[in-house]
Amino acid sequence: MPPELKRKILIFLVLVFPLLMQAEDRKRIPYSRLATELFSHGAGELKYQNVDFYNDLPDEGKEYFLTDSYIPPKVHFIRGGFRKFLTSLGIRPDEKGWYNIQKEVNFQKCRFENDLRFTRCRFTGSLVFSDVEFPKASEDAVGIETNQGGALLLDSCELNGYFSFQTQTERRLFPRFRSTKFEHFFVVLGEALLRVNKCHFDLGNFWLQSHHDKSSVSIDSSEFISNSNKTVAGHVTELFIRDFSFRWNRIYNNNENPVTLYCPSSDVQLFNNEFDLNIQLILSTSYANNEPAISLASNKFKRRLMLGLESIGRSSVLDPDELNKLNFGINWLGYYEARGKDQLGNKSAFRSFQKTNKLLFDFFRTTGDLESANRMYVHIMDAEGRRLQYEYEINPGFQTWFRFRLNRLLHFYTQYGTDPARALLISVYVMLLFAFLYFFFPSDWDIESKSRLIRNFRDFVEKNEKGYLRPFLFLLYGLMVSSLNAVFLSLNAFTTLGFGDIPTRGLARYLCIFQGFLGWFLLSMFTVALFNQAQF
Repeated sequence: MPPELKRKILIFLVLVFPLLMQAEDRKRIPYSRLATELFSHGAGELKYQNVDFYNDLPDEGKEYFLTDSYIPPKVHFIRGGFRKFLTSLGIRPDEKGWYNIQKEVNFQKCRFENDLRFTRCRFTGSLVFSDVEFPKASEDAVGIETNQGGALLLDSCELNGYFSFQTQTERRLFPRFRSTKFEHFFVVLGEALLRVNKCHFDLGNFWLQSHHDKSSVSIDSSEFISNSNKTVAGHVTELFIRDFSFRWNRIYNNNENPVTLYCPSSDVQLFNNEFDLNIQLILSTSYANNEPAISLASNKFKRRLMLGLESIGRSSVLDPDELNKLNFGINWLGYYEARGKDQLGNKSAFRSFQKTNKLLFDFFRTTGDLESANRMYVHIMDAEGRRLQYEYEINPGFQTWFRFRLNRLLHFYTQYGTDPARALLISVYVMLLFAFLYFFFPSDWDIESKSRLIRNFRDFVEKNEKGYLRPFLFLLYGLMVSSLNAVFLSLNAFTTLGFGDIPTRGLARYLCIFQGFLGWFLLSMFTVALFNQAQF
């Protein structure tokens, strides 16, 4: 044999032989054998690696499935179910209706010809899927909006062991869990459409992560609970998800560890949920092509809410009441809400807190929600006021005191320029207060009516031939004239129309000067507030 030919044969064997060996390593196992091994009695460990599972079940394991993705629900056929086959083997559920699987089950780099369905199964051991592949197109819709991919379905199951589903595949996968209880839940998705409905999770052992920009997660009508005895100290549960839909769920625990919803997503929906725990909501655009559309509606945040925002898309739906009337914070080495000396002394954290507030204010202003934008602006300025008070306490001085008090005055008078009607009402009260004071002082406008008022009062209290009616009418007339003069004097002084000479004497002259300055100051703020709202 020529040396050149030997060399080519050797190269061929070196390149092709590993591929042939790898192909030989893959086994083919029918669904019937898988079912027999899974549901046979006794504990143990089942590990399937590099296995191609093909469906040889009677009628392909076709079963009815009542989908809840439609109103009213619709009935579908599904494939890959084991119940008919198990019945043919004489394997029946226990007295509570459970098919018990007492083994540790591990699928690694396996392929499934059809969808894989577990219904009314109770797993006492672990159930692990790692880098598995399902068919490119599911045999049935199973209530999913599209059938462009294979599906794993756990329906009305109970997993007391460790459940793990991890895949890096680019195939479209549909893990779907319905009415199932998980003690330990660990899911890392590639390109996948995850649907969870009416499930129960142990929050202390829950991990959901997506690393593909086409992943979608929907969690509906589920319950998350954590017992502090089960939760590792310092453990923070994190949900790393994209295109997140979270509806009609209840999440609660009895410890202080926050749950983090980390959503590098273009679409996040939280609707009608109850969060009875400390929660951190991080909405990042690092992995999103567009600004995220955030929908927060009808939720109940009963404890601390920490927000982390980079931007908010114009199509978002936010309600200030949704954020406990803007009573929220950020995560800065713990819960930060710009309160207390320790927090107010941290300038970096304060700036981050105000940045989040400003993003919300800009969103409300851009979308034309004047009321919410005003409330957000008040929230920003209240935090600034607490910061100014802190600076005055650590560095007392006239300038720091004046800045702090000016902030408080703006809050009281115009709600920081957001409520001109409030400013106008307070101005009326101020004018009436000064008018009440001017009533008791003589002025050039009613010095004669004051003496006449005194005479009318004496006539009224003294019994004489004139009786009481006539003196009372004169007294009432004099009171009205003096009151009107006092009101007009107060109005003139407040609006700084100008007197020439101040038409009153004694202490009232100084009150006029003070009221003139106060009126100029308050009316200036009123004008700014009115202009601010008119230009919105």
